[in-house]
Amino acid sequence: MATWIAFNALNSLAFPRATTDKAQATSFANWTPARQVHAEAIAKPEYRAAVEAIWLILQQEQPDDYVIATGKAHSVREFCERAFQRVGFELEWRGSGLEKEGLRRKNGRVLVEIDPRYLRPAEVEHLQDDASKAREKLGWKPTVGFDDLVELMVGADVEVAGREARAAEVSR
Repeated sequence: MATWIAFNALNSLAFPRATTDKAQATSFANWTPARQVHAEAIAKPEYRAAVEAIWLILQQEQPDDYVIATGKAHSVREFCERAFQRVGFELEWRGSGLEKEGLRRKNGRVLVEIDPRYLRPAEVEHLQDDASKAREKLGWKPTVGFDDLVELMVGADVEVAGREARAAEVSR
């Protein structure tokens, strides 16, 4: 039996780049599904917890399957609100269903919208993993919370946007 380590990336998100007023609207398929974000699998400085989990799994006498997860789920809408907040944009929601939009409260500009091309025919409304076996048998627990993850992801995008802006300045 092989030991499998599954990291469930939040694959329904196209993370917004909202560093300037010129940012384009970010499109999503659906607002309601809650997804568990596996911070250890995404956040570079926080690889330590995931690597620790892998190491603990490899120390076991018998191979087994473990879920390495936070055990907490957050909606796409919540992620958007926090991500845009991080760069100083407050979102206001308008509409419902496929017509729902996230507007920048300051000027009414659409920053987030639903794109029907991304809709999944069999959408699951709530996905949340159970890492209790890893906690009980390995003594492992996640170390990066949702707010920390949003900060890391948006901070990385802000850093890239800054580098791109500087590069564009130099090339003029």
